[in-house]
Amino acid sequence: MFKIIIFAFIFVLILCFVLFAQDEAIKFFSSVDKTQVDANELLNFKINLEGDFKQEPGIELPKLEEDFDVLSSANSENVSWQQGKVKKSSVLEFVLSPKKIGVITIGPARLKIGTKTYTTNPIQITVTGKINRGNVQPGPDEKNPLEEGNQEEGDKITL
Repeated sequence: MFKIIIFAFIFVLILCFVLFAQDEAIKFFSSVDKTQVDANELLNFKINLEGDFKQEPGIELPKLEEDFDVLSSANSENVSWQQGKVKKSSVLEFVLSPKKIGVITIGPARLKIGTKTYTTNPIQITVTGKINRGNVQPGPDEKNPLEEGNQEEGDKITL
């Protein structure tokens, strides 16, 4: 009877070790270089994936285009051997320009490997200042200074 209890205890320990080792084998997270930006500053957003996954992962990206102009994107991958195992890492990087002032939330990215789904945490960005872009159309409450009748004395208009 004592041997059965010890065997069951060892079996549970091994099972827990295997389950926790698999969970720690995959690292999936997102980050930004700053959480407060001026309206005309650029923001670097990264999604990192590390692990010893054997299947090609399916990544669902957050919807960035609603709140940001995506100025560029890049993908880098690295494959290495560590302790007899293949370790892969991949970084998706985006350079973003905010479209509006206030608090913007970058939603979570999702990763599916086999039957498991991993999710990054949402990131809040505070955008301050005034958006100043040369080719942006004025909003409904703004006057276009280039239209006739919208100029005021002393206005400087550059063409």
